[in-house]
Amino acid sequence: MRSMGDADPLTLTAEQLQCLLEDGFRRAFCEIVDTLIGDYGETVMAEEMDFIAEGRSPYELATEEMRAVMTAHEHWFGLPQWGAIRVLPRAIHA
Repeated sequence: MRSMGDADPLTLTAEQLQCLLEDGFRRAFCEIVDTLIGDYGETVMAEEMDFIAEGRSPYELATEEMRAVMTAHEHWFGLPQWGAIRVLPRAIHA
């Protein structure tokens, strides 16, 4: 997997997020999910994502599970919907 290097975080799509190195991807995924829960509430997000309905934390998921969730729910992870722009610089440069 390649690093996104100096990519402008404002231009990252869900597909580009999938290309982050594992640690950066995991960090971005978890922070995005945390932001979604904060913005939309746990009840709404549990209706969207099974692992939340099951009471699982995003941090508990294996990387492949995270990638599957992101693929299945790309509309939640694509810009600008998730509103977590502030987390990407840390994930990209991790």
